[in-house]
Amino acid sequence: HSFPTRRSSDLLKNNNGDDVFLNVVDKDSSDVIIVVHGFDSNKCCSAFRFFSENLDKSIVSFDLPAHGESNEKLLLKNCFDDLLLVDSYVRERFTGKNISLFASSFGSYVVLNHLKNNSSLCYRGIFLKSVAVKCDKIFRDVIIDDMNSFKEKGFFVRNRKKEMTIFYEFYDEMVNNKIKCSDIDRDRDIYVFHGTNDDLALFSDLDEIKLSNVHIISMNGAGHSFTEEEFSIVVDKINSVLF
Repeated sequence: HSFPTRRSSDLLKNNNGDDVFLNVVDKDSSDVIIVVHGFDSNKCCSAFRFFSENLDKSIVSFDLPAHGESNEKLLLKNCFDDLLLVDSYVRERFTGKNISLFASSFGSYVVLNHLKNNSSLCYRGIFLKSVAVKCDKIFRDVIIDDMNSFKEKGFFVRNRKKEMTIFYEFYDEMVNNKIKCSDIDRDRDIYVFHGTNDDLALFSDLDEIKLSNVHIISMNGAGHSFTEEEFSIVVDKINSVLF
């Protein structure tokens, strides 16, 4: 059955005085999923759009720093703080509802750090797609053109969906926040959807987080981005976990 849907946007102020922009799809369901997008994406990412149409759950997404409408400085600390702020907002707005997390790529890396830093927060389900386990390596190999110049200048400007200044300080944070098995709470079940043909976040990188409570769903032939058919598999799994 379908729940009545109310769509809205919202705006929060963080401790730095920066705006955090949200999309909210309220379906009056007992479950709310916070969606954390990947690098170079935004709150209207493919997961948010697909879930809004195909899941009978309320969905909240937001722009990570320097993404979408955000003009906040892109630092890991700011990403962690904004996720925590959105989490608090969701717990207050949807009091008594079950809260789950879904994240893609760089967003998954942010969520794994968030779980490590906030072990007391309860989630009904944790779902990660195309996990960028080795975030610093991906940045070094794929995103940064000239490492020497980057280090020397302390930043570079990247022009993709929007102009974004990437600071060396941000890269340094990633080097110092590598994801390790020991960081993962053994009491949390984590569901990982990962394409066997992902050429950005390699499938073999998942060896870093191979634990009995990390359930890896191999998406045969899938790349870093998922098709609608592949997202349907994700939706089926989410429904079976949050039945």
